[in-house]
Amino acid sequence: LVRKELLIPVLCGVFLVDMDDFQEMNAVYQRMFGEHRPARTTIQAAKLPGKGLRVEIDCIAYVP
Repeated sequence: LVRKELLIPVLCGVFLVDMDDFQEMNAVYQRMFGEHRPARTTIQAAKLPGKGLRVEIDCIAYVP
């Protein structure tokens, strides 16, 4: 395992079941990443894997 503080996120993909959730997701995204916000794509997905799941975020990061 790599320790969280050693990772530098560079790109996130955000999948929302409903784009009406974008503002709420964006507020959490900003709070979690702070001043260093990685590049991001956000799309609406017809369905996510997992009952009741409304948002999924994947992240590409590197270890300097």
